[in-house]
Amino acid sequence: MATDTVESSTFREPAGTATNAFSSIPVTVHVLLGTATMQLAELMQLQPGSDVTLDQSIGEAVIVIVNGTRVARGELYVLEAQSDKLGVRITEILTGKLP
Repeated sequence: MATDTVESSTFREPAGTATNAFSSIPVTVHVLLGTATMQLAELMQLQPGSDVTLDQSIGEAVIVIVNGTRVARGELYVLEAQSDKLGVRITEILTGKLP
């Protein structure tokens, strides 16, 4: 199956197309830091101050999920303008790949 390549800097969607109509629809973005597996008894004993060990190490890529679909990998960083906030720098786009 042949695919056409179009440079985004030269391609413009005509006004009123479906892409323009959908571009303002909000989507939910989640960032998966890691997962943990535990017994139900351990889960039921969790309380404020409990630690849950994730399968991710510090510095490993996080997964960006949009509306339930894994779309990218990235790395966490502290925002310069708001040092109490985290951001995700996208390092890889996963669209079209298996999760």
